[in-house]
Amino acid sequence: MRAIQNFFIRAHHWQVFLLLFGLFFLGNAVVLQSMMQSPDKVFGTLLPICVLTELLAVCLALWLWCLGAFLNSLVAMRLRPKLSFFGFAIVYPPLYMPLFMAYFQSLSFKPLLLLAIFPLHFFAMFCLLYDLYFVSKSLALAEKQRSVSLGDYLGYLCALWIFPVGVWIIQPRINRLYANATATLSS
Repeated sequence: MRAIQNFFIRAHHWQVFLLLFGLFFLGNAVVLQSMMQSPDKVFGTLLPICVLTELLAVCLALWLWCLGAFLNSLVAMRLRPKLSFFGFAIVYPPLYMPLFMAYFQSLSFKPLLLLAIFPLHFFAMFCLLYDLYFVSKSLALAEKQRSVSLGDYLGYLCALWIFPVGVWIIQPRINRLYANATATLSS
């Protein structure tokens, strides 16, 4: 796990972007191309799309976890947010996603099952929002080393929300904090 964290913390913004989106778009292009060649086998190509989507969700969760844990370690103990719910909120959406995709790929929608999926889906969305909140607030805390308000980290939250753009804004700040932390440790 340490090697994964070191990769995500030290990676350049373009590397994170290519990892999370390059492979996903390339994989989807291949799947869509095969769907165009044989449209009668649409359901056979949905499995690779689901696998690619799950892979993206896991990589995104890993990136957010690495950022959150690293930034949390830079914050003074008295200001440090707790990692317990953040850890759960990171794990829940990628675990929930296959259930959601399996339900919506089935040909028969059952209303009672929809009633069970509905709150689970909203909780997964809440977890994703909490993950973005945690990382953005931790970034502001790590940079300022004082208590922060919503205005101090709202820009980071929006950048993370618009993920492809946010990688280009957030990752250089992470790299700078990492360089400062390693310079402080080596001196």
